[in-house]
Amino acid sequence: MDEISILRACKSFASAIILKALDDYKLALKGVENDDYNLEELEEFFNSEWFEELCEIVQIKPNAMREKLNKIKKLIGADIHEKQCQRNQI
Repeated sequence: MDEISILRACKSFASAIILKALDDYKLALKGVENDDYNLEELEEFFNSEWFEELCEIVQIKPNAMREKLNKIKKLIGADIHEKQCQRNQI
């Protein structure tokens, strides 16, 4: 395996880790948690040096990603709040 192939594999692996954490984060925000993750652990991951290193590999700015995560958290939180209000009206 040449150096370019190894670099591509590392980039793919780092991307997969970030995308999986993002999917799990969205589920955890909606209250869907399991033994593989919980919201606190995911937030720790997104604030970790490891996350920053993975972002460097895939050429993503960690702080820009964190800003997007905060927007997702607000959107999902607002959506959950709206659904709860609708349920209470029934």
